[in-house]
Amino acid sequence: MEALLRAELDDEELKCLGMGGSGCISEGLTYQTGTGQKIFVKINNKSEAGRMFDGEYKSLEYLYAAGVIQVPKPIKVIDLPEGGSALIMEHVEINSLSSQAGKLGELMARLHMLNSELLEKSKNLEKFVGKAGQLSPVTQFGFDVNTCCGYIPQDNTWQKNWVDFYSRKLKQQLDMVEKDYHDREAQELWSELQPKIPTFFDKMENIQPALMHGDLWGGNVGENKNGPGRILTADYSLSPVNEIVTPFSR
Repeated sequence: MEALLRAELDDEELKCLGMGGSGCISEGLTYQTGTGQKIFVKINNKSEAGRMFDGEYKSLEYLYAAGVIQVPKPIKVIDLPEGGSALIMEHVEINSLSSQAGKLGELMARLHMLNSELLEKSKNLEKFVGKAGQLSPVTQFGFDVNTCCGYIPQDNTWQKNWVDFYSRKLKQQLDMVEKDYHDREAQELWSELQPKIPTFFDKMENIQPALMHGDLWGGNVGENKNGPGRILTADYSLSPVNEIVTPFSR
């Protein structure tokens, strides 16, 4: 792995510092570059890892560009010679969340409102141009790439209507139930539920996309001297990093 990373990052002085944390899906290693920077490498040897890490890379790009909450800066996804892939990212020193829990809640709320704020600014300016490296407002729900829940791919095809996007998410889950468990009853119940879904939201007006995260739980957050932040474990999967109410849609 060390030789591969040296070639991929063009850094002959790169060296491994040891395990950097692992989970039930992937393992992590910490390295130091020739410039003294630490990087974290998330490794998975499954054939599905490339798809999973591609989605995670793009998700981190969006969260990092949002600039609201600390996340590791993604660097690169590489294929492993023996199969599988690795996600290279910035190494962030972080401890368990304690005194910054309240601040984390405030920042997550700000993140959820970010796209609405950008949309409002774009209406008030004759020509809205986002700054380089920052997010631009979006008006649809979905994401640029499919992401994964564990190894399971999530269909993030852009939809103009949130209810349509939400319904597609539910249908995908039920299709997997039928395929894996041959449960025909689930599809029969879906045929009854699907026409009713719009009625559950008929009093909700102006539903706007929101930049969101996936897998937000105690093991995926922490804090350091700069405040609270999101960290990655093997279970980290940004569902559409732009979802509203469900994973992430914009």
